[in-house]
Amino acid sequence: MDKVYLGYFTLALFIAICIDLQDYWPEGTLPGVLKQIKQQYLADSNDPLLTGGLGGASQTAWFDSLIFQEL
Repeated sequence: MDKVYLGYFTLALFIAICIDLQDYWPEGTLPGVLKQIKQQYLADSNDPLLTGGLGGASQTAWFDSLIFQEL
């Protein structure tokens, strides 16, 4: 069971780094392949939280605070 937990949290950490936390990385340090992964994810899912489709920063402040806590 420990291996299941380890696998889950490893995958969750990878996804958080590759997709969720990109807005907080300095622009010059972000590898191009990670930008492509996020763009492909957004094209496939049309996620309104990551694309800002909910009506601006005031509508997603709660989501931004949760993403920042992942740091």
